[in-house]
Amino acid sequence: MTGVLVPQLNNFTFTFPSSPLLTQAEDVNPDLLCQQEKLPPRCQDSPICECVHIIDLPLGATVELILVDQGTSRHSAC
Repeated sequence: MTGVLVPQLNNFTFTFPSSPLLTQAEDVNPDLLCQQEKLPPRCQDSPICECVHIIDLPLGATVELILVDQGTSRHSAC
């Protein structure tokens, strides 16, 4: 353990895609994309996976998003 704090959502660390997904998804390298069910090969044995996390939802689905900050920051004002 290095003591480095890495923000994660569902065990994924966000990295920016090379192009906007909504308008140019075909330009994004598929190796950058990840889903909970399908990890990229580079993330198989790694505790930290940097990728563009995709969650497929049905059109018109109701989504409840709950974010919880379970970490602390060394640079917090508190």
